[in-house]
Amino acid sequence: MALGREMERLRRLPVFACLDGEALRLLAFSAESRRLPAGHLLFRRGEPADAAVLLDQGTLALDTDRDESLSVRWARVGTLLNETALFAPTVQVATATAHEDSVVVTVPHALMRRILEAYPANAVPLRRYWVARLGARLAAVRAAVRP
Repeated sequence: MALGREMERLRRLPVFACLDGEALRLLAFSAESRRLPAGHLLFRRGEPADAAVLLDQGTLALDTDRDESLSVRWARVGTLLNETALFAPTVQVATATAHEDSVVVTVPHALMRRILEAYPANAVPLRRYWVARLGARLAAVRAAVRP
């Protein structure tokens, strides 16, 4: 895929829309694209997560392994999994398996760190994004627990 198209695809995701052109170019150039055959296990719930994963083609089954009526959810094209892993160590919250032949783009924590070291001005808009995102999550949790 041409670098310009790769940059545009990444720019559609709010976390990457915060990046300036040079940082986004490095991200698009350095992120790893990988083909997964149907049935391929991408990661298991509870494993360390050290990268965000963008679903570029196909569908992933996400199984939380919980005793719920709806423990399997579907990741569709454009879904970014493990966003938190871009910035901090975390664990997989679900098991991800390719439901059909798929393509994922992996953005490791180390790459995001390298981008922020090379282009430190991007840290401010990313911080604003995370503050807003965490604020929205907190508001949703508060609304869910209010009587």
